[in-house]
Amino acid sequence: MKVELILQNVSCEACANTILDKARSTDGISNPKIELIKNSLTIDCISHNALMGLKMGLKEIGYPVKNECHIVLKT
Repeated sequence: MKVELILQNVSCEACANTILDKARSTDGISNPKIELIKNSLTIDCISHNALMGLKMGLKEIGYPVKNECHIVLKT
């Protein structure tokens, strides 16, 4: 499923690279893309567990998901 996460504390390209590195290293997550203007990360994930793992990982490195919400995108 394709998911868009709205993140907190994203302010620069270095933040974006850190987030992309975390997404790329999370099992079950692929095709991460970040949009700085919207503070959003769009990913493909294979399961709810993969999504929850990424959310926890992002929170641990200082980029929590805003209001713990995510948007499932139709492709």
